[in-house]
Amino acid sequence: MSLAALIRDAGDGLSVRQDVPAERLTTMAVGGAAQCLVEVSNPIALRELLQLISKEGLGVRVLGRGSNVVFSDDGISGVVLSFSREFARFYPVSEAASAGVEPHEIVAEDPTEAGEYIWAYAGAPLMTMSRTLSAKGLSGLEFAAGIPGSLGGAVKMNAGAHHSSMSEIVSRVVLVSPRGDLQIVEGEALEFSYRHSVIPRGSFVLGALLKLTQEDPEEIQARRASCLDYRKRTQPLHLPSSGSVFRNPSRYVQELNETGSSSFSAASLIEQVGLKGKKLGGVMISDLHANWIVKVEESARADDVRQLISLAQDRVFQQFGETLQPELIFWERDDERAKEQCGENYGEPHEVR
Repeated sequence: MSLAALIRDAGDGLSVRQDVPAERLTTMAVGGAAQCLVEVSNPIALRELLQLISKEGLGVRVLGRGSNVVFSDDGISGVVLSFSREFARFYPVSEAASAGVEPHEIVAEDPTEAGEYIWAYAGAPLMTMSRTLSAKGLSGLEFAAGIPGSLGGAVKMNAGAHHSSMSEIVSRVVLVSPRGDLQIVEGEALEFSYRHSVIPRGSFVLGALLKLTQEDPEEIQARRASCLDYRKRTQPLHLPSSGSVFRNPSRYVQELNETGSSSFSAASLIEQVGLKGKKLGGVMISDLHANWIVKVEESARADDVRQLISLAQDRVFQQFGETLQPELIFWERDDERAKEQCGENYGEPHEVR
């Protein structure tokens, strides 16, 4: 029985598509196809899928909106899990009961405390959340205006911009184990730091409880508009990309925290070594923002992105002695770590992201 057929027989709430090209799944739009894309529509189906995958020794790679992932040119074998629109919902905890995770199970704070708790599933788009909640007078996600990712990935990497980040608003997180069990984790337990959080290997985010602050809607909208305007002026939003390619160096983060400014950003270093506007194959280091790699030709390949990243790292290290760390994630067709995890039961390669 094929992998797709095995999953189709697992139960309702699972939609299986084969050989889905990267252009439909990632914002960079380079690389090969996902061999088996499984879209889940509810927590029960998710649990059944993960139990099946665990039983078969297959594993799974979890894909959000694909804004920080580049597929291998050879494609992605095994199961790639994505979320249906049901997992894109978000709403005030006081107004609705969630599917599979009741609000009272994750909320213990005093409901009379100032602010509003928002439950959001992993697939909730950040830009939509920012726009909708800001209009309702709820502050905390203004920084996410223009960020194309989804909530799950944003929590995992502690996404942020404009001196704000997810760590400031995440109250609790519901994680899913490799076997589909739910675990409620306090935000502090994730040990948030710059573009990083601690999530157990093999687990991923189902959703999160966010605490926002009630403020004047006009003031919130003004801050959000300012963030969005800055992005439009300084970032190449009109071209396929994965946003910022490198984490800013620790020196930049330290100076920013101490003085409020720094000239040691990844973009500044790449520009200083003369690579702004550098083209390689079908991709280019943006001539608008040097920490962005953009797709400029349909023939672009994932390997072009890899080579341009390596070039930037080499040049910056040679001139400044600084090793740039990518925040962009490459998915290989086969994952050697999957073999280490599954041993003799290794089937299709996997790695939870």
